[in-house]
Amino acid sequence: MDCTGSGDVDTSTAVTADEQGYITGASGRRLKIGPNWHNPSKEWYVGYRHVFELFPKPLQTRVKEERKKPFEEAQRAALATAAAALAAAQKPAAAAAAASSPQQQSAATVIGGNGAADAGSAATAANDSAATAAAAAPPTASKSELEERVKYLQEA
Repeated sequence: MDCTGSGDVDTSTAVTADEQGYITGASGRRLKIGPNWHNPSKEWYVGYRHVFELFPKPLQTRVKEERKKPFEEAQRAALATAAAALAAAQKPAAAAAAASSPQQQSAATVIGGNGAADAGSAATAANDSAATAAAAAPPTASKSELEERVKYLQEA
């Protein structure tokens, strides 16, 4: 039934009720037809439209503003949680790099500085850092996943 009064909902699709008295609505939902609804043709015309599309512009603006506040609060909390998890994942890797042998420290320094370290030292330093970061990260999220989450939350 188009209750908008202006024909905004297309109700041209006809369906019939099954044995239990259910029809499939235009959105795909299963709808129960009341037993006291009498329809001699046994055809029901269905249609739908998102209610937000029927709102006037000032109401749409107000609803968007009201929904934005809780979303931004939740977004800030999620960003803080993801940033804290990322910092926790990075902290053990930095501590392990500081506690490693002087040869590995110099290789890591050269890699970070100008990239002129030999391939063997660079590979050792990179493997040690990656292993430490992987061991320090929580089992549910890797360091790269945490970085991606932080980036996504900052962009949202």
